[in-house]
Amino acid sequence: MKLAIKVAIPMILSLALMLIVIGWFVEQHLYIINAEEAVWYLFGVQSWHVTALFTLSLFVLVLALGVTMRWFVARPLKDLSFAVKKISEGNLDDEIRYDAADEVGELAVSFEKMRLVLRASIDETRRSRDNALKAEAKTKEQMKEVEHLNELMVDRELRMVELKKHVQECELVIENKESDA
Repeated sequence: MKLAIKVAIPMILSLALMLIVIGWFVEQHLYIINAEEAVWYLFGVQSWHVTALFTLSLFVLVLALGVTMRWFVARPLKDLSFAVKKISEGNLDDEIRYDAADEVGELAVSFEKMRLVLRASIDETRRSRDNALKAEAKTKEQMKEVEHLNELMVDRELRMVELKKHVQECELVIENKESDA
């Protein structure tokens, strides 16, 4: 609604200007005494003046509408579109600014909120990913330590088995020597 008011004001001013120009023309050129002569003057031979003024006024009105639409609608939407394109490319650092309190301004505020939420979400995702990578690295390190300890334990166990065999062999040798003696 606010945007419609911004567009309507220049249109009303252009229409008023058109009426003023037509009124001036009528005042300057219609000093004819009776109404029949006035109608003949307006729609007769001299009607090209009225047509030219009407066309010129209509041109000014359309030009004002075009400039107003470009200034209050197309330009802000183009700026907003550019900002949203940068967001879609992953640039969440640039703030979306539009100071007018109209519909485009409300849309810009919504996009700015969306940008902030996306940025916070991506930051949280990155933090979670970093924490997961740190936890994975720590787990890998602990697994290496466990594997190393496991290897030591296996080696120790193998040495214990070898020592038991050696002790048994020694016991057999001692028993054999005692039985021979």
